[in-house]
This record gives sequence, structure tokens and C-alpha cells, in this order.
Amino acid sequence: MSIRQIVVPIRVIPEICSRGVLLCATQCPAPWRVPTKDDFINLDKAMGGTGDNRYGAFSQLPKYLGTGSNQWGGGYGGYVGSGSMIDQGSDVRYWSQTEGSSGYVSSLRLYSSGYIYPQNDDYKGYGFALRCVK
Repeated sequence: MSIRQIVVPIRVIPEICSRGVLLCATQCPAPWRVPTKDDFINLDKAMGGTGDNRYGAFSQLPKYLGTGSNQWGGGYGGYVGSGSMIDQGSDVRYWSQTEGSSGYVSSLRLYSSGYIYPQNDDYKGYGFALRCVK
């Protein structure tokens, strides 16, 4: 799976994505697309994880955060909640195009205290990082 990161004004994507996952899914230029929940599960397995949400996964976090060969190149950029940046330097969440429960969307969450949640459910009104895959 190839990965491309889209950089847009921080308030644009949350507004688009909170209106509906289908609108969010159109934010990547062809042939790129917003990942699905299954993409995040498969990514986690490829990084040596189980595909399940877990805590205490300190040894696997560098694979997500590093920029070397076979690393994903993520970072703890935080997220937007209630109009403010939250947890910069310790937390990051990535949009998926998979609907969660009512008012929620599936996301990938990485947290510096050892969380790796490839099946996270987050409130659609928050703003997360967007990665495109093909």
C-alpha cells in the first residue's frame, strides 16, 4: 500500500468529514483514496501488530512513527476538538472512510503512552490527520 499525506487548512477537513464519510472519502486525488478501517487493521498486522486495539504497544510505535524502510512516517500532531488543538506531541488520529456508530467514524489512533488503536471510533466533529492510500 502506498501512502500520501494531504496537507490542508486544519478546519477544512473536519467540516467536510463531519458532514458525512462519503464527503470525506472524496478528499484524495485519484487514484488515491482515504483508507478504510480494514486498511488500518491490515497496516497494523503488517507492522507486526494483531489488528486489534491495544495498550502497552511501546515496541511497535516506532514502526508507525519512523521514516525509515518499512516504517509509516506518522507523528504526534494532535487533533482538533471543540475548536482547539489537543494533545500535540502525544496523540494522533487518522481519518478512515468507514462509518462507526452513530455520529462516529473509524480511525487509527496512536498515543505516546502505548496505545495503538487501528479500530478506534471517534466523534466525526473532531479534526484528524488525513492520509491517502492506493
